Amino acid sequence: MIIRLPEKFAYNQKNAYAYVINGILYIEGNVNFEKIMYEITYTLKGKEKCLYCKNPITSKTRTIDHMNPRTYGGPSIPNNLLPCCKKCNSDKSNMTADQFRQWLKLETQSEKDEFSDKCIRKNFNTFRKKRYLIPKKWLTRYNISKIGKFIWFDANVGKAKYKKISEYYEKWHRYPAPIILSKNDWVLEGKCILQHAKRNGIKYVDALILENVIVKKNSK
Repeated sequence: MIIRLPEKFAYNQKNAYAYVINGILYIEGNVNFEKIMYEITYTLKGKEKCLYCKNPITSKTRTIDHMNPRTYGGPSIPNNLLPCCKKCNSDKSNMTADQFRQWLKLETQSEKDEFSDKCIRKNFNTFRKKRYLIPKKWLTRYNISKIGKFIWFDANVGKAKYKKISEYYEKWHRYPAPIILSKNDWVLEGKCILQHAKRNGIKYVDALILENVIVKKNSK
């Protein structure tokens, strides 16, 4: 898939670099991928106004919302992120952005409560049927043998997080979110998922392959 990118973008902090050239995002060094996605989202969509309620926001009231909920596999990429106020983010809960926009138009609190409960139950049932709440066109079934050399278990893959992934898979027989890969098969999100899949003989996982993101080989 292609993620939204600004024409110009540059990030440089503590030997971590990210920059856009000719529609491609290049990443170098030990970059926090989610943080870069947030910065790109603010560059694209602004940070002075909540894009739900349209009220002004400041550094104290500003946050980023996952339009398709993170709880149900929504990734941290600009296509799925929206700057908003903390109140809207809290009120939205596990509704999708479209559902929440309908919720905002309702007049009474009882109407809002009934609507949000209905939406959240619907979203949970969809997820329980082994469907992430993201567009199907974003997803690829990915053979992890192609990236075996990048998924060894090291200090950067916490044992507590791995245990959580393992328990989640045992309960749901699936992973909580797709992994995210660059065009050149670099793991941007989901090392623990890949580690679990490798150890348990799972050959394919759901993935988002970002065709306009390239990680330089000296990155960690």
